[in-house]
Amino acid sequence: MSRLSALLAAFACLLSAQEFRSTLTGRVTDPSGAVVAGAKISAIEQATNTRYETVTNSDGLYTFPLLLQGTYRLTAEVKGFKKYQQTGIVIGTDTRVGQNIPLTVGDMADSVTITADAAPLETVKAVSYTHLDVYKRQGVFWRKSSTPFADT
Repeated sequence: MSRLSALLAAFACLLSAQEFRSTLTGRVTDPSGAVVAGAKISAIEQATNTRYETVTNSDGLYTFPLLLQGTYRLTAEVKGFKKYQQTGIVIGTDTRVGQNIPLTVGDMADSVTITADAAPLETVKAVSYTHLDVYKRQGVFWRKSSTPFADT
């Protein structure tokens, strides 16, 4: 009976290990399309007012990992640009959402606020590529491992 209990406990642990948090990521750019490093980015969950903050890296990228499901307001601030705000960003469970931030030149006291319903955001997906070292001999493609595959 103790083996059955241990097996059930292990199975329950596996089921509870499913990820429910999500990631919000994007790039901050100026009007010319150049990246903006050092911008302060905030993601605020609108129902609870929970605030997450980060700063863009040298490539203008920001990432908020481990966000809980909810509707967020996204803000960006950096000297020389108007404050950016977007509301209505819906984050689901176990997703990776991309939201780029275009900044407008101006004073930080001024702001650009996007209040219309946010368009559905594109989910960011990882893509994996494999390079095969291939050559063709007598109409057949060969990998360096000498395993042939047909010319289609």
